[in-house]
Amino acid sequence: MCCRNQLSLITKASIAARLIAMLILILAAVVFTTGCPRDSGEKEADSQDIDIGAMDTSESSDQIPIRLYFYDRMATVLVPVTRMVDKSLPYPKVIFDEMIEGPHASMLLARTIPEETQVISAVVEEDLLTLDLSREVVSYGGGSTYEIGLVLSLEHAAKQIPGVTRLQILIDGSKQDYLPEGTGIRAPMLVPVWVNNFDPAEDSKKICAYFVLRNTGYLVPSSIAAETPDELYKKLTDEYTYGGIYEAGLLDIEFSLREEKGTIVVSLDDSLMELERDKAVSVVKSLVFTVYSFVQSRVGFQGYRVEYNGEEVVTLFDVDLSMESCASSLARINSEELYDSNR
Repeated sequence: MCCRNQLSLITKASIAARLIAMLILILAAVVFTTGCPRDSGEKEADSQDIDIGAMDTSESSDQIPIRLYFYDRMATVLVPVTRMVDKSLPYPKVIFDEMIEGPHASMLLARTIPEETQVISAVVEEDLLTLDLSREVVSYGGGSTYEIGLVLSLEHAAKQIPGVTRLQILIDGSKQDYLPEGTGIRAPMLVPVWVNNFDPAEDSKKICAYFVLRNTGYLVPSSIAAETPDELYKKLTDEYTYGGIYEAGLLDIEFSLREEKGTIVVSLDDSLMELERDKAVSVVKSLVFTVYSFVQSRVGFQGYRVEYNGEEVVTLFDVDLSMESCASSLARINSEELYDSNR
């Protein structure tokens, strides 16, 4: 799903781009209220977008991973963050307590919920999560960008709870008709499939791509329409896809995608080595993770492999390129522990 864009750039071209983006965001906001139907030709939605599916809380250690959603500093996209929490804390209430706690200051992200808010309760009944928040949740007073981020971050956070497909928000124990900017919350809301849904194409044509947020290194899920490897390549080599939000490192290198008997072959060459190491690592991750998502979501594809200068490789820049590693990395997307250790 997407969030409304509020870029504060000053050129005329940037203002025009912002207006176009806002129109797309408004259209996508309509999709949020209806959910995202899947057609019978696709694989299961939860296998498509690992980062927005249910989390495994059966860790053998004293801690479990939970997934939180925060704004980037420009309030442009929602960024998923994996945080480890004490297993003894009440689940799923702990998810929303940590959302309110906000991002670590070093992560350069922005909260989506007023910090004075208290979680009164979080109760799951069948597929419905009823989340009761204190009245401070509306203390922001207004601002459509903030309100969309608040609602979407709660919805996406709810999706990690096994079996939950709907969210009912209460304020001080009671149902309310609207939030300050007019978002209706009296009826339960379907949790959305897409995070950062900028592509206006039909849902059945989309996959979840993974882009690198500019100047941060964070992987951000975003929908793009691609039903074939050729269509995926065209999207990834189109400057418009990145919208000034994501790093467009793939435009700086030579690469190709081709199909061989149900396997997607990703071909890279020495142009990758012309990038700074950190940027090259980001390019490799975003490309391979996106191809992984494509393979997981499209019938007829069993896997992928990566070639460098015509030779198959299993690692690049110490990045494990296997499907198993992709699944593990996306399940712990933007881990705070990993980020802090690299600071």
